[in-house]
Amino acid sequence: MTSASEPVSQKNLTWRTPELAAICVITAVYMVWVLSLPSFPTQDGPIHLYYTHVLKALFSNQSSVYAEFYRVKHLLPPYALYYYALLGLSHFVPLLVADKIVVCVYVVSFVFGFRYLARVLGPNADAMTLFATVVLLNWPLGMGFVNFCLSVSFAFWAIGLWLRFAGQAGVGSRILFVVLAIVAMFTHPVPLLAILGFAGLELALRVVRQRRAWRSLPFFALDVATLFVAACTLAYVKLFTVSRPLQQTAVDHPSEGTAAVIAHNIVNYTAEKGVAFLLGPGLGPRAYRVILLIGLLVPLAIAVRQLIRNWRGRSWTRADGALVLTVAAIIMMPFIPHDLNGSHFFAERLLLFVWIFPMFAASGGSEWGLRARLSVIGVVVISQAIILTVANAKLRPAAAAIAAADTASGQIVARPGEVGLVVEDARPAEGSSALSFNPFLWGAVNVLRHDDAVMANTPWLDLAIIPLGAGPELPIDGLKPEELEFPSILRRDLMNEPALRERLLSTVDFVLIQQAGRPPTEDSDPLFAGVAEHWSCRTPELNWVKVCLAAR
Repeated sequence: MTSASEPVSQKNLTWRTPELAAICVITAVYMVWVLSLPSFPTQDGPIHLYYTHVLKALFSNQSSVYAEFYRVKHLLPPYALYYYALLGLSHFVPLLVADKIVVCVYVVSFVFGFRYLARVLGPNADAMTLFATVVLLNWPLGMGFVNFCLSVSFAFWAIGLWLRFAGQAGVGSRILFVVLAIVAMFTHPVPLLAILGFAGLELALRVVRQRRAWRSLPFFALDVATLFVAACTLAYVKLFTVSRPLQQTAVDHPSEGTAAVIAHNIVNYTAEKGVAFLLGPGLGPRAYRVILLIGLLVPLAIAVRQLIRNWRGRSWTRADGALVLTVAAIIMMPFIPHDLNGSHFFAERLLLFVWIFPMFAASGGSEWGLRARLSVIGVVVISQAIILTVANAKLRPAAAAIAAADTASGQIVARPGEVGLVVEDARPAEGSSALSFNPFLWGAVNVLRHDDAVMANTPWLDLAIIPLGAGPELPIDGLKPEELEFPSILRRDLMNEPALRERLLSTVDFVLIQQAGRPPTEDSDPLFAGVAEHWSCRTPELNWVKVCLAAR
């Protein structure tokens, strides 16, 4: 039986294929489209940009209004690379442009990192890389988990590199593998676990297959040493994982028991939460969801067929191992906690792997004929045309509105150094944005960067993985983590707890109310019931935001 760690011959894998040309064109089109948007709206993105702006001010040698309210807590926490990339780019371009450039880096790294790994698995690498492009716009990206998406792409490169040098000579590749592990560590630790877990599993399988003479495996000691050095990154990550007790806050879960929770999760995941970027009625979003389904089922069918053939021929390939990982991921998904140690939507973002693993598994199938390959190119190109057309129609208006907030300097707060809250309008939003995330949830925060205003309910500052921390003057004492991280929860609790509302409103200078999807209104907000005479509210030209200023 063929070893799972046996390298696939690269002699018959040419770099010049029609699929590669299509891959390059699709990647270029995505980059041009992203850069053409006024901004790249994501749910958490404005918070990341605000923190980058604050970090830039704190790192400067000039006095800053933020020094009283924020502090640099750690220079190199696990999320450092993402923030420092934005920070470095912000010296040359505006932060909204820097954000788009980082998204473009993700697109390139994801596509060609996938191909780099897939080419080790079999001759259908380019065809499956084409399939993988349909999940470039995914739910984690829309949620603003850009660091997670980047780290996933780095994991492709690292695992592909491991499969090339494991059991072989060479030191340079091993050093590069360790470097990639460190890069993943400073981007997001979950894909780092995938890198180390896969490398450890591959090494263990080699030992099991040759258990009688495993010490004599080619370069076994070097492989163990490489993995050990890379695994030292986990000790560093551990320093930043004890800032909170385990908790469940972001998603409402059924309380009937374990079986009910698992059933709820299964129903939730069959709706592709964790993958789908576009939602809602209409031909376009429905076609997009059909494309996602095809992107899962077709590679899965190819991989199962190839596994059956290999089993009959008494062989086992790395691509078959990827299919086993697919089945394991599908079985385990309903049991994975949604939120873990302050990492919200922990399980949902992992659903992306359920789509990616079958594509890797299908890469090991028999090489297709030219007609079949050209058919795949045509199907994927048409699918991408649908995806980008619908995404552009739904995303560009939000991008323009959020970019307008970014340029509304002096129109809303205009009092540098003053402290305020960001909450959501209590009225139900009208209609649907057809997106699987809310790009306006924190959109108003872009205003604060230009007005040098201070945001009181800044989320995640108590997480050690964030380089920024709250200073003693920030009025967040008594607020629960979920109140800081969700404007709607903060509003609900302020309405339900008069003492908390009175205390907070007496310590802040303004409140920004995000009212996207609601008719603009000048009416007094229920949040100020009983104290309306001390507050004045208005809806500026940027009418999806209402600003309320304290009269003092």
